[in-house]
Amino acid sequence: MGVQVKGEHYTARARVATAEEKPMLLRTMTATRTPYDEFRARANREIPVVVLEPTPEQRPLPREPKSSCLRDCMSRIADRLRSLDEAATGAAHEIRRITMPKYLLLKHYRGGPEPHRPVPPIDQWAPADVEAHMAFQHHISELLERSGEYVDAQALAPARTWVRYGGPEAAPVTTDGPHPETSDLIAGWWIIDVESPERALELAAYASSAPGPGGEPLYEWIDVREIMWERPHTTEPE
Repeated sequence: MGVQVKGEHYTARARVATAEEKPMLLRTMTATRTPYDEFRARANREIPVVVLEPTPEQRPLPREPKSSCLRDCMSRIADRLRSLDEAATGAAHEIRRITMPKYLLLKHYRGGPEPHRPVPPIDQWAPADVEAHMAFQHHISELLERSGEYVDAQALAPARTWVRYGGPEAAPVTTDGPHPETSDLIAGWWIIDVESPERALELAAYASSAPGPGGEPLYEWIDVREIMWERPHTTEPE
């Protein structure tokens, strides 16, 4: 990506700070811009820190040792944060850019607002229509992967079981529910990592246009939910 720091222009590669780098970077960020500390206190999720490293073709000298490169990255971050003091709106934008929100796009078998038009259950569709619909779901996931906004996608079977704690030394208590035919039922979801709520709504609207019987758009309601909290990693991946 192209980066400008004051009068310096260069190409950089973005990466998430390691567990060892993050505490030092956060101390520098909060020391130069106190709203970051306030934002961290209000947030209910782990806040990632992104490091921009100049790409090899932009380095006239051999790559510096990691510690020196880290100090250089911290210096650039500090300069950038000091400039944000002059514009509160710029500071808010920078916080939003660094901490891109994740959203859950839920598809429902039933439930939600009144349908835009009546559509029979998918098990009553023609095989070709089912195939076209599933191909569209894969297309959305591939589109999200190419744009770097894909986190996860899953489809759920319609059968479900409710379960609760049965008490000490008792078996779990299960039921299908008193009125499963009238209750809300989730079909699947995408988890996306996007720059703004508007982008999440744009993607949800596109998912709503999935083809149904006869190839006509479903106009189905997509439930858009922001993920409030994400469990921080406590172990290093193997």
